[in-house]
Amino acid sequence: AAEFEFERGKYYVRKDDLPKAKQRFALVTSQYPTVAIVPEALYWTARTFELDQKPQEAVRVYDSLIRTFPNDPIVPRAQVSLGNVYYNLEQWDAAAKLYKAILSDEQRSPELVQFAMNNLILTYKELALYDGALELTRKYIDRFPDDPDLIDKRIDIGVLYRKLGYNDQSIVHLQSLLENGNADIEAELRYCIGEAYFYKGDYQQGILEFLKVPYLVTKRGKMDWTSTAYYMAGQSYEKMTKYDQAITMYKQIIDRKDTDAQFKTAAQKEIDRVRTLVEKKN
Repeated sequence: AAEFEFERGKYYVRKDDLPKAKQRFALVTSQYPTVAIVPEALYWTARTFELDQKPQEAVRVYDSLIRTFPNDPIVPRAQVSLGNVYYNLEQWDAAAKLYKAILSDEQRSPELVQFAMNNLILTYKELALYDGALELTRKYIDRFPDDPDLIDKRIDIGVLYRKLGYNDQSIVHLQSLLENGNADIEAELRYCIGEAYFYKGDYQQGILEFLKVPYLVTKRGKMDWTSTAYYMAGQSYEKMTKYDQAITMYKQIIDRKDTDAQFKTAAQKEIDRVRTLVEKKN
């Protein structure tokens, strides 16, 4: 009877009828508290709270499940899910602790190791623990060589070098990836190389890299590399006190028809700021 109610609850989750799903899972936990399926019912109760955009309630149920049934097979999944909730709440330390729990006992849930490792890398970056992120990213690349998105991790290595202040290493590493990338990947790589030159203080070389980006982008992706590259080119020209050229770069952002409105607004603010700066100097 408990399993029947439990399956009905999952059915309602699939149908996106969350109130009915919660009712079924609550029926399991209240009327059949001693059956083996209770921990899983609690897990799905927490999931419905997540789906219902109620993260604090999800945290409460996940935490209760982990504390009450620490040895149940569902607990590692609950730890990853709770870690994800904390991550979305920007509670990075709490999220990291849960991902580490998976990695400290890999034999218990080997199927979750890749997810936990990936999410811990993201959390380390949010915490600005770049050394830890770099080390874990290298391990990830070694352990999961067949990951179709591995190029992103390899690019991350170069970005993390730059964040740690190893700009020359960042440039060498990113340049080594150029021969393996398609046009869109090359655009990202050129941008990242440009950033490394920028933070190294070689603004002219940075500009050369940034201005290659618009010609390499073949389609609009998650990141507007073109607008970002023009922005950084403008910043570089400012560092060189070439204010007219900086304004020209910011105007490029505004003149592009594909640029998001927020980028155009930000670019106009940069133009106004630079013009004010020039007027004060004159």
